[in-house]
Amino acid sequence: HIETRFSYRTRILDYLWASLPIISTEGDYLSEMVEKEGLGITVRDGNVDDIVNAITKLADNKEFYDECLNNLRDISREFTWEKVCKPVVDFCRDPIPTSYRKREGFENIFDDEGQNSLKKNNTHSNKKGFSYLVKRFLHHLFKSGPRQTSRFISNYLKGR
Repeated sequence: HIETRFSYRTRILDYLWASLPIISTEGDYLSEMVEKEGLGITVRDGNVDDIVNAITKLADNKEFYDECLNNLRDISREFTWEKVCKPVVDFCRDPIPTSYRKREGFENIFDDEGQNSLKKNNTHSNKKGFSYLVKRFLHHLFKSGPRQTSRFISNYLKGR
């Protein structure tokens, strides 16, 4: 199912942190991890017999249950919120491509110092600030149209 394939089911993280063997439907990264790492059992979506069999196996097979617990303890350290969210946080801190980052005067608008300096230097003459970039974007959009604006953005990001 498309929603399952592209979702990140945070309740599975809760099961990891609680050291609970997982019964998960197939079809996404986390369910593949459950199967591959021996964290529990994956079942077909909507298949009641699979769910009954999974619950029964976890309830009746102490050796399998304990094996899942050991595997959960090992892997749960890799799935803290800090590690899971790191790619998104890194992007939010630095969404500007490398060509711009290398230019003199770059200020990271997501850090405290950058925020303060942008607030202080929010003038037309400041060609390094965020407000200048927004004004240039709007100028190109309304004066030249979308095609020219996309060229401006492309050239700007390439450092030209």
